[in-house]
Amino acid sequence: MFYRRIDEHLSLKLASPLDAEAMCAVVERNRDEFALWFGWAGPDFSLDAEREYLAQAVRNWAQFTELSTLIVLDGEVIGAVGLTHIDRVVRTCEIGYWLDAARRGTGIVTRAVREIETLAFEDLGLNRASIHADVRNQASRAVAERLGYQWEGIMRGGLAGADHVPQDAAVYSLLRDEWLARDGGGTVVETTG
Repeated sequence: MFYRRIDEHLSLKLASPLDAEAMCAVVERNRDEFALWFGWAGPDFSLDAEREYLAQAVRNWAQFTELSTLIVLDGEVIGAVGLTHIDRVVRTCEIGYWLDAARRGTGIVTRAVREIETLAFEDLGLNRASIHADVRNQASRAVAERLGYQWEGIMRGGLAGADHVPQDAAVYSLLRDEWLARDGGGTVVETTG
C-alpha cells in the first residue's frame, strides 16, 4: 500500500473505496465552498459516486496515469492531494488539492504538495508539474505562488466549476530543475497555507 509520512502527525495514503465515507464526511462539512471550485462537489456528489471514483483512481494509479492520496492528520482524513494527467512520455502532470476549512492556515497543504512534488519529480522522474486553480480561488493560487510555481496565464473556461459551468483557470507550473533549485527539493519553512 502507498503511504508517505511527512512528519509524526501528517501523512499521505493512497485513497481507496474503503476511504469513501471519511472523504464524504469532509466534503459534506465543506460542500458549500467546495461546490464553488469543484464541479464534482455539486448536487450529484454521493457516497456511491465517491466509491466509484476511488475504485477508478486505484486502477489509474496501477496504470501510472493518476495518483489520489488522502491527507491524514493524526489518523483523521482532512483532505486530498494528488497527481492527475500523468504523462510518462512527455513527463508532465497536474497537481490538485483540497483541505477541510477547519485545518487551513496551518501549512498542511503546502507540506502535502511538497511531498507529492517529491514523488512526481524524484520517484516518477517527471519534468513538469502544473497547478490549475479557479482564478477566483485566492487560497489555492497562494499555495502555487508560495511554492515558487511560475504563473503561465489564464486558461479560459479551463475548469468545471459549480454545476459544471466552465470557469477560467489560473495556470502555474514548476519544472524539475526549479524544484531542485528551490531548497534542493527540500521542505518549505513557511507555516501558512
